[in-house]
Amino acid sequence: MNNFFALFELPVAFDVDKTALKNRYLALQKQHHPDNHGGDDSQSTLINHAFETINRDDKRALYLLDLQGHDINLTESISDLEFLGEMMEIRIDLDDCTSKAELAPLEQSVQTLISAHSDDFRQEFIAQNWTNAKLAAQKLHFLGKLYDDVLSKASEFVSHNDGDDDLYV
Repeated sequence: MNNFFALFELPVAFDVDKTALKNRYLALQKQHHPDNHGGDDSQSTLINHAFETINRDDKRALYLLDLQGHDINLTESISDLEFLGEMMEIRIDLDDCTSKAELAPLEQSVQTLISAHSDDFRQEFIAQNWTNAKLAAQKLHFLGKLYDDVLSKASEFVSHNDGDDDLYV
């Protein structure tokens, strides 16, 4: 296997056919299930990691840059103060959310930002403007982590049922 795209029989590109990716993932999972290989889960683990990498815009952007020989230091600060200010506001709003209803518009806002920065990355990657592509990927990485936190907060509300005890009547 040359790379994760080859594993899923997809072209190396930022835009991926999510249906084809999912179908190939399920076929590979079935083929390489640990029960079929004496409990060896190394292939299954690799397939899961590859799927998560290709499926998510933030991780796919970083992976594509890596394939092109452009590593990113994710501990390096983002110098775009406007972006950082916007992220700080969203984080504060996330911390202040007390219900699923309050969280929904915030989740939509983060998804919109991910889409916009994915577009930025796509354009810069295609143009081979590596400096700007790296910055866009770094922002996508930041947004991906923020989105994970939004989903985590949403699952907290689900697990607490948001005070909705009538589900157990």
